[in-house]
Amino acid sequence: LEAPEIVIDSGEVRIKASDDGINAADGTSDMAVGFGQMTNTTSQNSLTINGGEIYVDAEGDGLDANGSIYINGGNVIIEGPTSGADGALDYDGELKIAGGTLLAIGSRQMAQGISQTSTQYGMLVNLPVSYDVGAKIKILDDGETIMEWTGGKKFDSLVFSSAGLTKGKT
Repeated sequence: LEAPEIVIDSGEVRIKASDDGINAADGTSDMAVGFGQMTNTTSQNSLTINGGEIYVDAEGDGLDANGSIYINGGNVIIEGPTSGADGALDYDGELKIAGGTLLAIGSRQMAQGISQTSTQYGMLVNLPVSYDVGAKIKILDDGETIMEWTGGKKFDSLVFSSAGLTKGKT
């Protein structure tokens, strides 16, 4: 699913992609050549998720924006790449979360977490070992389960954000 500006307000979206899953891009490269070297440029492309049930299984980047990603609601689960050349989340600007739930698993080599501008707490955990298909993920807040998922792919990185996370708790 690719366009310069993508907005998902509700519904069920299920994507299985041999490359990027959802990609906010305008068809041009986000790399600019200046004085003989490559430099990243941030474009105005954006992906906004306001609600819905979104599941992406991608061999390339799971959610990709040559710009920024905004999550304001919904349940978003990304099973990203197992190779190090891509990430479950890939953005040039920011990944700002103000609501909803995000679970993104994939390779730790290109892993990106949520931006500090987010108003909801989140975490990026790069694991010391890889977990195989079928590994169970259970996220607790002071002993209360706030998310459970069984991984459908091998992973060694996990990004999670939810209103159920509270600062200062274990």
